[in-house]
Amino acid sequence: MVLSPQLNGAPKSLNARQVPYDPEAAKKLLAEAGYPNGFTVGLQCTNNRYVYDEQICLALVSMLGRIGVKITPQIEPVAKLSVRWNTQDVSFYMIGHAGLPMADSYALLSDVGATRSKTQGGLNVGGYSNPAFDALMPKIAAELDTAKRNAFMAEATGILRNDFAYIPLHQQPITWAARKGADLKQGPDNQLRLWLVTAP
Repeated sequence: MVLSPQLNGAPKSLNARQVPYDPEAAKKLLAEAGYPNGFTVGLQCTNNRYVYDEQICLALVSMLGRIGVKITPQIEPVAKLSVRWNTQDVSFYMIGHAGLPMADSYALLSDVGATRSKTQGGLNVGGYSNPAFDALMPKIAAELDTAKRNAFMAEATGILRNDFAYIPLHQQPITWAARKGADLKQGPDNQLRLWLVTAP
């Protein structure tokens, strides 16, 4: 699922693989779309933003090659790739979102799924747009009843999922380590705040 089940409001029932691994079915779909011999496309990835981001990107090159999608990888530091994201200068790209700063599903849905505008869709680099999805964004933002708000977020997530707006690859966990005797408070934004660390 595009949302981590750890985010507030994430519908855990949708946190499962959507379609089975089936390269032959994928080749058939390509042929039906008019690409019986596949096609070539660029893939823009970071090499310093996510855990193993460059390795994941290169794995995608190999995996998609099995069905005839020939990938030209373009692997760059996030500072350079973020310029591409902001100007929508991408072909096929890898991006992630942590639902921050609120650790809430709405942040990701609004940033990644909403039609790009001055106020939302800032990370919707591919230009995805669905009016039914967009209509849910102000409802989620304004709803104070938790159950109703979560139902709106589940509906929005279902739309993204059914449209295959994104292909979720993995959910990156937050991993921290500390020596014995140290106590620290781990924030949902994965930032180290030294004033929350105590050590012997």
